[in-house]
Amino acid sequence: MEKYENLFDSLPNVGGICGVTYKAYIENGMVVKTYEPFYDEKPPRNAFYRKPLPEHQDYYGWIARSGFLGAKAPPGDVYLSALLDGVNMGLLRNAVKDRLLA
Repeated sequence: MEKYENLFDSLPNVGGICGVTYKAYIENGMVVKTYEPFYDEKPPRNAFYRKPLPEHQDYYGWIARSGFLGAKAPPGDVYLSALLDGVNMGLLRNAVKDRLLA
């Protein structure tokens, strides 16, 4: 918890933080961790039904009006995204307060 608090303190314009999700396998009853990304890191095909909503024009991950996900390759480790994914996530309460998330 303290790690997220420090990260949010150092990034005042951030509403949520997530990390990369890696695959793991079970072999002979043991969990074998990998550095193989769980999700394909290649952005989906750029199509008209994946265009971002106006408020997400500068984002690198978004949900389009059609409901499909849209994304482009991010410039680095910290970038704007409206996609909530990952296993280690932190959200600021005021960023999600009174929002329908499901």
